[in-house]
Amino acid sequence: MPIRPTRFSAAVLLGAVLSSTGCLVSGPDQPRFTVMRTGLVYPRRAPDCVIDFPSLRIEEAMARRLPQVGMITLTGGGATDFTPALREQVRATACSLGGEIVLFNAAMDLAPGHGMSQFFVFRARPEAPPP
Repeated sequence: MPIRPTRFSAAVLLGAVLSSTGCLVSGPDQPRFTVMRTGLVYPRRAPDCVIDFPSLRIEEAMARRLPQVGMITLTGGGATDFTPALREQVRATACSLGGEIVLFNAAMDLAPGHGMSQFFVFRARPEAPPP
């Protein structure tokens, strides 16, 4: 069975390419954030909004039909160390995308002192209207 690219796999591939090139030019001290909007555009949420970081596989999010609103990719030094400070920056960035849920996608060290981590940002499934 041939593998057919989908919009989702193309977006992930593009994110990985952008991340790896950004990793080579960013400094070793602070990770650089690359934000990509995907799917529907939602209004920004307050910078201190609540974001859920569930332990959920991407397949489960897709099966639940969660609307994806973006991807956040960190590159450079410390990008694979998900410290509380880095988590706070990911949370604030997800709020700026109108997100409500952040899922971890992948992380890898590309060279000593340089790595990348990627997160998917989703909205919670809208509630059904009352009968």
